Amino acid sequence: LNADELRCILAYLWGTDALNFSLACKSFYELAIGRVVAVVQCENYSKLLSLRTDMLYFSRPRAQCIESLTIQHSALGPDRFERGDPGTRAPRATLGSHEDQTRPDWTLRVTETMRWQAEIIADILTYASNIRHLRLPLVARMMKNGSNMEDAIRALP
Repeated sequence: LNADELRCILAYLWGTDALNFSLACKSFYELAIGRVVAVVQCENYSKLLSLRTDMLYFSRPRAQCIESLTIQHSALGPDRFERGDPGTRAPRATLGSHEDQTRPDWTLRVTETMRWQAEIIADILTYASNIRHLRLPLVARMMKNGSNMEDAIRALP
């Protein structure tokens, strides 16, 4: 099969299937490795944390290969704090009285967490030049928090 025929086949593969195809031989690898991250689904908080590193910190950012990005609501938002998620490490507010210093200021924690989550997503979107589908909950709230999310979304193709 020539490269054009292989690309047609690869259009139907992503994730593990594309990875297995790319491992068959060196010429397949060059054609298929970009399809491994063609569809990205972020279902939880820990995956969101690793997403920036996985997508951006390579000689050729993998985010350029993303065609579909879905961030589930379960990976974002203030409901994470109410459930007592152990992965939550947002800053605490330091207010005037001792009583205020001993309990977290939920509003500040949510705002700060939303800001850096929005920055992670905005960094990925900045490099995602082939994206065709984006599903992102809480966009309006993330844009209000002063992140570069709005610029990243406007720059999408």
